[in-house]
Amino acid sequence: MTEEKITGIMIYYYLVCKRKLWLFYNNISMEEENELVQIGKFIDNNSYSSKRKHIMINEEIT
Repeated sequence: MTEEKITGIMIYYYLVCKRKLWLFYNNISMEEENELVQIGKFIDNNSYSSKRKHIMINEEIT
């Protein structure tokens, strides 16, 4: 039996949408190529660079 690690994104998906967690856990992705998702990722990476937005817990959750 292999041990699965619970990641920060899994916790986020569990809280936001259990269907999204199921899709993620089963390696089914559908958002990566969406233009709006790419814009959101760009904004996240380039906005408020002086503030810390992401955190690490036990070197696993970001």
